[in-house]
Amino acid sequence: MTIGIIEDDRLLSRSLKVVLEKEGYRTLQVYTKKDAGQILQGTEELCWLISVSRTEMVWNCITP
Repeated sequence: MTIGIIEDDRLLSRSLKVVLEKEGYRTLQVYTKKDAGQILQGTEELCWLISVSRTEMVWNCITP
């Protein structure tokens, strides 16, 4: 499974990437919703980890 990370804080985004990859997930990193929309095409099942605020993360799974 691939997990897309949408996070504008580059340090936090990198930290999430490292942790998720250590757990065996493939990751895609983007920094804006616009960037995320551009990579949706051609992906298999993809779950997004979206940073809404410093206290809340949102999961959204998209399957073709």
